[in-house]
Amino acid sequence: MKKIRYIFLFMILFTFSNVNAAPSNSNFIDDNFYSCIIDAYNSTFNKNVDVSYSILPEELVQIKTLDCSNYSGKIENLTGLNKLYGLTSINLSGNTFLGGSLKLTTSSGSLRSNINLPSGLSITDKTYKIDDTKVVKMDGDKVYPLEAGSTTITMTGKITGNTIVEKYLITVVGGTIRKSNNSKLSSLYLSNGEFSFDSDVKTYATVVDNSVDKVTINATLSDKKSSFVQGYGPRTEKLNIGENRLEVKVKAEDDSESSYIINVIRSDGNDRNDRLVNIELSVGKINFDPDTYNYNFTVASNVDEIDVKGVSESTLAKVYVSDILGSEKEDKITSKLKVGTNKIIIRVVSESNNEKKYSLIITREDYDSNDNYLSNIVINNYNINFSRNKFNYDLNIKNEKTLTINPVLENNESTFVINGNENLKNDSKITINVSDKEGSTRIYTINIHKSFDIDNTLIKLILIGIEFIIIIVLLIILAIRSSKKPRKPKKVRPVKKPKNNAPKKIVGNNITCKSCGTVNDSRSKTCYVCGNEL
Repeated sequence: MKKIRYIFLFMILFTFSNVNAAPSNSNFIDDNFYSCIIDAYNSTFNKNVDVSYSILPEELVQIKTLDCSNYSGKIENLTGLNKLYGLTSINLSGNTFLGGSLKLTTSSGSLRSNINLPSGLSITDKTYKIDDTKVVKMDGDKVYPLEAGSTTITMTGKITGNTIVEKYLITVVGGTIRKSNNSKLSSLYLSNGEFSFDSDVKTYATVVDNSVDKVTINATLSDKKSSFVQGYGPRTEKLNIGENRLEVKVKAEDDSESSYIINVIRSDGNDRNDRLVNIELSVGKINFDPDTYNYNFTVASNVDEIDVKGVSESTLAKVYVSDILGSEKEDKITSKLKVGTNKIIIRVVSESNNEKKYSLIITREDYDSNDNYLSNIVINNYNINFSRNKFNYDLNIKNEKTLTINPVLENNESTFVINGNENLKNDSKITINVSDKEGSTRIYTINIHKSFDIDNTLIKLILIGIEFIIIIVLLIILAIRSSKKPRKPKKVRPVKKPKNNAPKKIVGNNITCKSCGTVNDSRSKTCYVCGNEL
């Protein structure tokens, strides 16, 4: 039992070992916050006091800088912050503070902050995030109820350039809840004709060729409580030659409406535009001009294929790309390159069947250019062990979406282009195309493999959990061992039973019981062992 008591005492000490004493200055509540202020005090006055020291009001106002970055995730209450009148810089990053709760019925309300700043300081660049947008919505700093329930709103802002976060609990109860005014679409597209949709943009335009005599309008509501106005929802519409105005109308729950307009121009079949606006290449470069029809450029001997795409000026034109093998594809082709001369033809056919051709003559070198090498590839926070003649690298990264890459050219007259360094995923490829002044291109490829960091806080929690489990297991083992210890047998005085009808024996002044043989005091009338009469 003593061991068990010691273990319980250890658990209590382990649990409360990091608890500090309450701040000695009554203006402050949070001990970690006051510890941060003590640090600032020591820095300001070149002292070495601890939290037992009560900073005087005239000393508080002399503190200019308060950096609590060492107390990330530990500070909960900023009571007393407004007493530091002299602050010009404050850093509370890594902590989330609790603002005032807000209870709504039918009308809007405003968020109430519990962060009481000294005069001269303010929170700027505020943004708000609503956890459940079905319960409330925001307009500016006003909160409007939508339906009964509860949610939280998180405010993120800046104080003297450093991030501060405050969270508010919002509850919507009873009464007539404000109806939603959301009359937006989440998607809008046509069966023919292209445009980029944005729910906040209400007018679009597209062109279709003469053969398209009808289109289907596809649309999706953003709010399930909204609806399409009758006759203005998803449908199929006939198209006249020329401009056609298509309209989609959405009615919100509160009966407010919004309209999306699509102007569809159906060609008369006589569009003669057969020009390109660009030729996109995966390797190499050209100075494109719509009125220049022949291009020549060189790639290095290690480049064995190229992607070529023609982009037409008119959406009604068709683009066809063919290579030396005679393979022709619409818009884009991936062509194998042999050493020497390779020819690629791009045909642009207008709606009226006018045709224009653009020609690419690509020379794949049969020698190695010495002017399109890198001397190094520098990547922030990573080392790929670069070698001049190594062109493929595998790189394990964390969860970055992009990398800071600085290729170092071996020849200052050469140039480089980095492709694929965005929205990085596992198995993404980043290529660095290095071209000499003649246009000969060499490719360095970085193959991306993603790994993920385990949050340090999670590791600490896991370790604490393991320690508690070990303690509990030890308690169980000790309890089991204690229950299995053999008990010392009680010593029982042997009793000799006399023969029946044996006469009572008197030993000295004592009397022997004739039933059990126990010697009793001479003054006893009954045996103190068996209780029979003596």
